[in-house]
Amino acid sequence: MNNFFVLKNSGGILVPAEFAGYVVFYKKDKDAAIAEIQRSLLEKMICNGLKLKLENFLFIDISEQPVRLSELKKTLTLKKCFLFGVKENEIGINFDATPYKILNVSNIEFLKVDAPEILEQKKDLKNRLWEQIQLSFKPAK
Repeated sequence: MNNFFVLKNSGGILVPAEFAGYVVFYKKDKDAAIAEIQRSLLEKMICNGLKLKLENFLFIDISEQPVRLSELKKTLTLKKCFLFGVKENEIGINFDATPYKILNVSNIEFLKVDAPEILEQKKDLKNRLWEQIQLSFKPAK
């Protein structure tokens, strides 16, 4: 869990070897307690809920290192992008995603939701997120 925030300060992207094409964009809070809430919610969702590894995801703290989606697409195959408290224009996309609804654009699924610290306080929003996450990771028949 020490490598949860995987962007290097030098500007390069440290991609986990087990990266599966899933990117989480968020803004890590400067308050350690709130940052822990953020980390905990994402970890529970991925490890406990989806039964996946954190290493399958690339976590990008856009407040520390702004990244454009187009830059990522040049070097990585992206399948799913999750925007936790991040606006579309903050990662350089020019379409609007309806919150809590999966949107497929150029063979990439996008899901825009509130920041983890807000989700932690609002069970109804957390439930809406979980419904969409389950749809997104539902095995193809």
